[in-house]
Amino acid sequence: YILRKAFPLFQRMGNKNGRMECFESLAAMYSSQSRFSEAKWYYLQANIMANKLNNIPAQVSTLLNIAQVKNKIGETELALSDYQQAESLAREYNFVVKLIEIKGDIGEIYRKKGNYIAAGTALEEYNKLKDSFLNNNNLQVF
Repeated sequence: YILRKAFPLFQRMGNKNGRMECFESLAAMYSSQSRFSEAKWYYLQANIMANKLNNIPAQVSTLLNIAQVKNKIGETELALSDYQQAESLAREYNFVVKLIEIKGDIGEIYRKKGNYIAAGTALEEYNKLKDSFLNNNNLQVF
């Protein structure tokens, strides 16, 4: 209710970041309620705002969220396409944590589809990225 009231205020004030955050918050709320068609729509709107703002981290995040929702409603091919877009951006801008999450999700989709070769490749890359990330972070802590 509060977000729906805040959204027009952000729109009138021209606050695109605020609007994007409202879209993301509403999408997350709908997703948590398993209302995936609404969640998908709000994530798409957040992605449009992220593109307009050229906010790369938000673009990766919203693409990842859109893909997860599409996967939940059975649109696996569309989800894979969104994951691939998110992966491309995450690689280009070196968002390792997001890349790990993306690779794990892609591997799971392929595994569920029965494409064990693609699943193995994705999950192998997931494990390498995760191990590399954990080892590098452990080295920095000490």
